[in-house]
Amino acid sequence: MKITRSQLRSLIKEAINEHRIKPSVANIPPEHLDKIHSLIDGGRLAQAQSFIDAFGGDPDYVDDYIAYGEVGDLEKLGNKASDVIATIPKDSYGFSKLKDMEPVYDIDQQAYDLVKSKILKDEQVDPEYFDREMVHNRRYYGNRNRDPSVDRSGYFEDDFIR
Repeated sequence: MKITRSQLRSLIKEAINEHRIKPSVANIPPEHLDKIHSLIDGGRLAQAQSFIDAFGGDPDYVDDYIAYGEVGDLEKLGNKASDVIATIPKDSYGFSKLKDMEPVYDIDQQAYDLVKSKILKDEQVDPEYFDREMVHNRRYYGNRNRDPSVDRSGYFEDDFIR
């Protein structure tokens, strides 16, 4: 499986933009931090920013907090779906009933909506739209379709594609 230069560029750009370090809370009293986080989580970003400004905090804190919360979000949804799949009864051929799979399909829809929102948020018009969608979906389905009973730590993805 070969990767194009533009796909590699997109992957690197995506990796660089992920915030793996928790944002600095300098000058914000700990007793007010939970309130600020609840405002951000509730979508009241301007109000949270006004609190941060009042305490002399980082002007980028709201954006950094949101970005930090998004790290691994697709992988977490994939793990959640995989855990649900593991609990669903299967017939003698290894298949589950469609009705039993409904909770998994609900999580699939959440992941699909998240992928779309990420792509639309990243760039207004992206010529590599489908490449980016493929990368995002791979992050989700790579975890969703994992078999926890199989250790693949010594294998490459190409070994399973053949």
